Amino acid sequence: MLEIKNLLVELKDIKIEIPHLLVEKGDYMALMGTSGAGKTVLVESIAGFYPLTRGEIYINNERIDTKPPNKRNIAIVYQDFMLFPHMTVEENIKYPLKIRKKREDIREIAELLGIENLLDRYPRTLSGGELQRCALARALVLNPEILLLDEPLSSLDRKNRENMRKLVKDVVRELGVEVIHITHDIETAWLMANKVAIMHNGKLVQIGTIDEVFSKPNPEFVADFVDANILRGEVIGTEDSLTAVKVGNERIYISEMAKGKVLLSIRPENIIVAKNKMESSMRNAIRGKIIEMENRGTTVRLRLQFQGFSLLSVLTPNAIHALSLKEGDEVFVYFKASSVRVV
Repeated sequence: MLEIKNLLVELKDIKIEIPHLLVEKGDYMALMGTSGAGKTVLVESIAGFYPLTRGEIYINNERIDTKPPNKRNIAIVYQDFMLFPHMTVEENIKYPLKIRKKREDIREIAELLGIENLLDRYPRTLSGGELQRCALARALVLNPEILLLDEPLSSLDRKNRENMRKLVKDVVRELGVEVIHITHDIETAWLMANKVAIMHNGKLVQIGTIDEVFSKPNPEFVADFVDANILRGEVIGTEDSLTAVKVGNERIYISEMAKGKVLLSIRPENIIVAKNKMESSMRNAIRGKIIEMENRGTTVRLRLQFQGFSLLSVLTPNAIHALSLKEGDEVFVYFKASSVRVV
């Protein structure tokens, strides 16, 4: 368990203030936020690379912020691997053991990460995925209690990234290591983490389970960051136990109780697009127009225009083809009242 209390780190160009952060046993926490939010400074402060202006850091109820980095039993892996080019893979993995004057067999961790056949190779001869496995083995060889990952998958191609996601998740679960993983990739957070912490301007603006943060982001910055649609409206009454909200010139129904002016969010994947009107139990059915289509390979993002507002929806290329959708088409959009959240 990692716990941070009343942390303040002041550097020349950034200030980090974290009143409280708790990473519990079994947690895999995704740390997200825009560039410059302070994510790397936070994890490096946990590792001991920066002095604290104030605050306390605990691992399993033992205070560690007064200890030097090599006494904290924390490992960190960066995006650029940081392997020594003049050392073999085996020498790289053993380097932390050498520094701490320990003699341990590295074959178990090498086998666990599938690199036992690479031990005599040099980093320059390895692929991106192999380099990342070696960097991870070097981090885990000392059996750390906390593993800090600073965008370690961002430089990998899609196939290697998919393989590494599963490998990392399986390995840390088997070893019983808690993780804080810095990532800009929402897909990585969805697939790997059970908790998410969002940083903005040196502060944590939302912490929660993956479902809480992505389904009900708060405040507006978080909703925008996690790609949720943001709608401004005003409550105009209730119908059939649902709250009716006027957004633009349309009426949108939500399952939450609210009054006055409200800010709503809805995830793009919860919006169904149809070429023709269909029978549906979904309370919200609105007619609109496709004004933009962006093909991202595995998904297609649609920007839909209505009277006074727009929405983003995400479909598969197969769905686009089956519906024969193109920019300029008039379409019908459907979504559940329970899919709309009050920010």
